[in-house]
Amino acid sequence: MGDTLPPGTHPISVNQMTGDEAFTLIAYGLSANQVDALRDELARMAALLGEYPLLLKLTNSILHDRMHDGEPLEKALDYLKRAFDKRGITKAIQVENSTDRNRAVDASLSLSLERLNSQRREWFIRLAIFPEDTAIPFATLEKAWDCDDLDVEETCAALNRLSLLLSYNLQTHTVALHDVIRAYLREQLIGGAEKLIAANVAFLDRYGIAHWRDMPPDEPYMWDNLTYHLIEAARGEDFITTVLDLRFLATKTLHRGIMSVEADIETGATLARLNEHPHADALKLLERSYRNMAHILARCESVNDVLATLHTRLSHIASLKPACQAVEAEAKHFITSHHPPPDLPHPALIRTLTEHIDMVTYAAYSPDGRRIVSASWHRPTINVWNGDNGRILVTLEGHIYSVVVAAFSPDGARIVSASRDRTVRVWDAETGALLLTLQGHESGLASAAFSPDGKRIVSASRDRTVRVWDAETGALLLTLEGHNLGVNSAAFSPDGKRIVTPSNDGTVRIWDAETGVLLLTLENKLGVVSSAAFSPSGKYIAGTSTSSQGLYYNYTVRVWDTENGALLLTLEGHNLEVNSAAFSPDGKRIVTASSDRTIKVWDAENGGILFTLTGHTSEVNSAVYSPDGRHIVSASSDGTVRVWESTLSLALHSK
Repeated sequence: MGDTLPPGTHPISVNQMTGDEAFTLIAYGLSANQVDALRDELARMAALLGEYPLLLKLTNSILHDRMHDGEPLEKALDYLKRAFDKRGITKAIQVENSTDRNRAVDASLSLSLERLNSQRREWFIRLAIFPEDTAIPFATLEKAWDCDDLDVEETCAALNRLSLLLSYNLQTHTVALHDVIRAYLREQLIGGAEKLIAANVAFLDRYGIAHWRDMPPDEPYMWDNLTYHLIEAARGEDFITTVLDLRFLATKTLHRGIMSVEADIETGATLARLNEHPHADALKLLERSYRNMAHILARCESVNDVLATLHTRLSHIASLKPACQAVEAEAKHFITSHHPPPDLPHPALIRTLTEHIDMVTYAAYSPDGRRIVSASWHRPTINVWNGDNGRILVTLEGHIYSVVVAAFSPDGARIVSASRDRTVRVWDAETGALLLTLQGHESGLASAAFSPDGKRIVSASRDRTVRVWDAETGALLLTLEGHNLGVNSAAFSPDGKRIVTPSNDGTVRIWDAETGVLLLTLENKLGVVSSAAFSPSGKYIAGTSTSSQGLYYNYTVRVWDTENGALLLTLEGHNLEVNSAAFSPDGKRIVTASSDRTIKVWDAENGGILFTLTGHTSEVNSAVYSPDGRHIVSASSDGTVRVWESTLSLALHSK
């Protein structure tokens, strides 16, 4: 509903509007004497319109407009009643009935349009070309209406008086269109799809620009909405050509931001794929490559910086050479590399998240896979990211010392974190508000995790204990004791009935999660076990192990049977400590993160290495799968979180 409501009223949903609220809206701006004299008539009119806010506001505006012309309120109301009768609105409409609602909208808008002269009516109809929920600058309307600035201001004022605009802002010199009115214009008045296409073509042509890259950097509208209008104008070829223009991409990257350009490239790649366009493969590679270099582009300070980065990192791709050569042809001087840059990203890399300023200790997905949470070491913060575009949604601050882990609750509504400050904290995942602080450990925390039902939290500490807490109240439920050295992590089994804990004492212990009774001890006699995780079935545990034999160290992952403790597999291949291991959602693969800067994916059946992911420049501290198994997210001491494709076909490029 937004700005359709007059000042001084509060927005409410259609279904919540009461008779009194509807009456207040239709009577807005009338004097007390006028309202008292015609209370019944006004109430009947509100009821006739189904107490639907948009219709009430349109009707209120028509009343005021007629009264401004000198007509008494009583006659204006009588006119409206007769006009609605003539248009078939003779009894109260049912707002939830789309046919009823559409008839009433059609009737109300036709009455409003009658208050406009023919030129302003035509200009109003042309607003159908603009996207939903978009602020349209007055300067843009000069192009759309092919008129001057005074015509635009006077016409917008007239439209606003009739409540035909969702917003009318004289500070920003913008207007916006109500979605219902926009739909009406597109479906009823513009004259069909061909005329809508023609209107968009005419709008674009009025800019008189041969290459869209040549738009002024401060153009107020078209940088953000060119994609929309090119597609609406059926100029798909022009759009694809523009997306493959590196100068356009460079200028828009600097002035409108990376996410805006990513959206354009993604749309272009989708359009090309659906239409089997010859450039479909090039756009697919551009989409991946641009996303991979986004963290580098974010540091560029000029269009030339962005352009040089794009050229350098795309010129080795055969299908994108024409785009790079177009840049070279226009440049007076340029330097290009004879070989591809040595730091080109791994083919499986999707995105690099760089907002942490130091070591990232852990990263994990939300249950729906749409968000990523990551924890930081030296600056004790937790970031929650949009998993699709890499934008930070919220930052959680409150821990005093290093945060070692952060993870979502099963419903995604909360986040639990563990810190070297000896506390476990529970946060609102949406707002970042601190909900609980759990205290009791006598040394720094190593991990914390929710139970599968979200009702409990298990924490592990260097104080050699594991504690189970009530996730709602923070009450301590259990303390598990028995390890002889610090406990490195703790996790519930998928059914929530057991807890697994690896320790520096060389053992992995499995406990009853209800009673705290020790069920099984798995031993690595020659070293430590730094992490352990259940398989999705709960039948297996993968533990990361460091063991020594004289001067030699072995860095392995061991897979045990959780029923009898039998060692089933030993995974060997990392050159330094293995910091984490996690099963894929289907249990068929294991992903490991190592201090050797690599991530490896293994066959969980036979222990063979399937592929290795490279690109981190320091220790990789964690790696886990997304809930759908399609992606892997990793956290590293290089200060980055990276998102990878988990499909074998892409990752095999590294072998």
